[in-house]
Formats: sequence, C-alpha cells, structure tokens
Amino acid sequence: MAENLIWLQKTMYPGKKIIVWAASSHISRQALLSPGEATMGDFIEKNGLNDIYSIGFTAFKGRYEWVNKRYSGNIEEASNTSLENYFEKTGYDDFFLDLKTLSKTKNGQWLNETMEMRPFGYTYLKKLSWPQVFDAIIFNKTMEPATLISNSSKSR
Repeated sequence: MAENLIWLQKTMYPGKKIIVWAASSHISRQALLSPGEATMGDFIEKNGLNDIYSIGFTAFKGRYEWVNKRYSGNIEEASNTSLENYFEKTGYDDFFLDLKTLSKTKNGQWLNETMEMRPFGYTYLKKLSWPQVFDAIIFNKTMEPATLISNSSKSR
C-alpha cells in the first residue's frame, strides 16, 4: 500500500495533494503491529512522503457494522480513563481534534501522555501517545452503522 502511494505521489501526481481514505490501522504510526512490522503510515513516514496528515476515527459508544454485515456489534461506552471518555465530557457530540498542533501548545501538552483510546475496531490496545500515532482524531459520541442506499432513482 505504501509503495503504491509513494509511486502515486512521486510519479503520477508530483507536486499535487493526494487524499487517501484508509482504515485507521493502516494510516497509523507506531501503533499496533508486532515488533519489526510497520504500518503503511510508518513506512510512508520513513520512506519519502513528508507532508502526510493522518486522521483517525473513534467513538464513545454506539454500533458498528460492515456493509456486508459480516461483522457487527455494539460499542460499549468508553472506560473512565480513555480519551473517548474525556472527549465525551466536552459536551460535543462530534468534533475534529488537531493533535499535531494542539499537542505542541502549553494547554495541549497533556495529549502527549500515554493514554487509552480505541480507534482500531473499538478495542483497547496498549496505552499510546496518540499525537505520535495520528495527526488528528475525528470523534463521534455515538457511532451508527452506514446505511446502504439502493440505486432506485429514476432518470429525469
């Protein structure tokens, strides 16, 4: 995946911005794989794409479901010590948080501490310093599954 993206950036679209939508686990850096393995985000950071801005997603509670309904389930409310819990306490249902910028400010230094968060399938992993993993987070208080819309519109 990373080699394809590097090729696109250097060969197909040099000097252009590229937007890639990928699973949070693929675009993360320093996150969840075994020692010696790297995510696409790790590989890209180490091999030539410097202007990367990765955005992870997480939620406080709700439901998840794949479009093919192969995997689905409830998302339990986040633990009291998780970032999702702190996010929920802000009173906002949905927001974008720029970890890259905010974590470098005096009031945002606490974001650099290792904390629980579950942006990978709503499962807690080891505690991480999340600005080292993602540049930003999109938070939803309540996640709902995507709804497949049938193509039943008529031509006009």
